[in-house]
Amino acid sequence: MISTPEVSLDIGAIQSADAANQQLNAVALTDATASITARGGYKPSNPPKMIIMFDGVCNVCDTFVHFVYPRDVNKKFSFQALQTTKGREIQNYYGVPTDLSTVILIDEETATYTSKSTAVLRIMYHLQSPYSYLYQFHYLPAFFRDFCYSTFARYRYLLMGKKDTLKGLNNGVAITPPMGWNTWNHFGCDTSEINSQLIYETATAMVTSGMAAVGYEYINLDDCWLAKERDADGRLQADPIRFPQGIAPLADYVHSLGLKMGIYEDVGNLTCGGYPGSENYFEIDMKTFAEWGMDYVKMDGCYFPVDDMEETYTQLSEILNATGRPMVYSCSWPTYAFVNNQTVNFTYIGEICNLWREFDDIRDNFDSWTGILDQMMQYNRAPYASPGHWNDPDMLEIGNGGQTTAEYQSFFSLWSIIAAPLIAGNDIRNMSADIINILTNADIIAVDQDALGIQGQRAYQSGTSEVWTRPLVGGAIAAVLFNRGEQPATIELTSDILQVSSNSQFLMRDLWQKTAPTQVFQGSSSFSNIDAHAVIMLKLSPITGSFGFILPQLRLCMFKSATIIDHSIGPFTLNYLTCVSYRTS
Repeated sequence: MISTPEVSLDIGAIQSADAANQQLNAVALTDATASITARGGYKPSNPPKMIIMFDGVCNVCDTFVHFVYPRDVNKKFSFQALQTTKGREIQNYYGVPTDLSTVILIDEETATYTSKSTAVLRIMYHLQSPYSYLYQFHYLPAFFRDFCYSTFARYRYLLMGKKDTLKGLNNGVAITPPMGWNTWNHFGCDTSEINSQLIYETATAMVTSGMAAVGYEYINLDDCWLAKERDADGRLQADPIRFPQGIAPLADYVHSLGLKMGIYEDVGNLTCGGYPGSENYFEIDMKTFAEWGMDYVKMDGCYFPVDDMEETYTQLSEILNATGRPMVYSCSWPTYAFVNNQTVNFTYIGEICNLWREFDDIRDNFDSWTGILDQMMQYNRAPYASPGHWNDPDMLEIGNGGQTTAEYQSFFSLWSIIAAPLIAGNDIRNMSADIINILTNADIIAVDQDALGIQGQRAYQSGTSEVWTRPLVGGAIAAVLFNRGEQPATIELTSDILQVSSNSQFLMRDLWQKTAPTQVFQGSSSFSNIDAHAVIMLKLSPITGSFGFILPQLRLCMFKSATIIDHSIGPFTLNYLTCVSYRTS
């Protein structure tokens, strides 16, 4: 039973304080505007944007940023943490008081800012319908609005069964599963291939192939980029022959293309490939990565005891945050625990890592990745995925030559259904048209990147016939009809499989055939002649009812000691253990 402290409300005092705060803010804004051109450091965006600033320990910020970011279709907003160097520059530039520690909205065009609930509601105003209608609450009396906001902020963790403490992970990145490329699956530890030229050419290819246009952004160096020794100051250094200018210039080039760069290290004294590891050097190594401009850090676990990994990966999370540079944090602890038959707390993993490997390394064959899917279901990992926190079944093998086009399409479809990071592992400088078409299918990618951040699961299995489903924004559903057998198959999709009323109607669209959504699903539909190892992937969009609106889905989520009902208005990062969906018909 949760008890909430009683609050006595002095209306007159709150009104007076609110008026005084508005006057102080007006004075600060006037001073800031008068000297805005004289300040150095931060430069406004071009074109100007709305900047959402949030403090790492703000009780409502992580949820709110996750709620806004996926709906920012026109890139109107940028995001920054107050406690970073850049965050402080922005505060100083616009005259934002340094004692503010909640959501702040800055309008670069007018050099004005708002904070607390006013900022929240004005951000709502710029979002897609129906979220803009929530802006109506802006017209509540300011004192009452701020009282409601501060009360919610103060007791949010209590109500949701979360601890009001800062773990390591509060970096605001990986709101949707990361998309990019990594050296390992294709090049392994081949030092004749892993060099600066490979990175320059691959970054260029990511743009020219169309991959960047559909969301791929990370260019990630895996193992074997290092020199065999640290420098005289104990810092990591790249192999001087293969990377003669070091890593920072590579990152500069990658960034110049609008992309981001990632890097690999190991928590042990050596990497898996035998190069210097980060053990005893965590702070200096993470600081080095930040100085080089890294945006993604993958930390492996070779040559390190599994029993010590919880403490070490937690420590690394905190160190990465302390650098002040937001970097995606990829953890390998669960994989090493898995192969050593040890269990881990995945709720805790989600608090310290953006994504985490958890099963055996993938190989370029059908049995490998389907086996990982079976493990994902067997160990019920789906509930731990949410915006900013993702199960990582391993990187893609699409285009490495070990499978058929149909198998690669199935692979891509199922990775998207389970909200997996889409990290290409082929040589994207040399791709066939079929491989490009698979990796750049924007409709499939949209399922993977869906803003709700709910991992899909296998909803039906009969022999070698399977149906995998995933709930999407707006009450839509993605479904993959998967034939794992060696002969063509017929698979029936039913309302029971989709867990919807038999009266519910949906428009169906085939995401590989790219057909217009004209066929109506109600009750059941049968799909015949699905080839061996192939899929049909559908998006089912609810048909508007006679009253002109879509009836909502309710989700009942059980927390450690509390129950929350979510009306599916946003992708809240709650790390719930189990959820049950209810749909009205």
